[in-house]
Amino acid sequence: MHKKDLILKISKKTGLTQKNTEKIINSFYEIVSDELKHNNKIVLSGFGSFGVRVHAARKWKNPRTGKVIKIPKRKVPYFRPGKNFSEQIANS
Repeated sequence: MHKKDLILKISKKTGLTQKNTEKIINSFYEIVSDELKHNNKIVLSGFGSFGVRVHAARKWKNPRTGKVIKIPKRKVPYFRPGKNFSEQIANS
């Protein structure tokens, strides 16, 4: 499913216009992105949680050339599904 498909389905289900639905989805994306940039966790009860893991800096050796390079530390976003959400998917 693509963003346009999601907008269409939500607008049909809620009765909102597609423009308003798109604004809501874009706002949700911006809020989640901003919160994760500040290392805040977002918990949506029954659905899941969004968070950030920090991968430490490390060295990596290229097996082909043998050259060692440094990989800097980085932030990686994650989504952990909630129990109810996982059960709904598993039982479908």
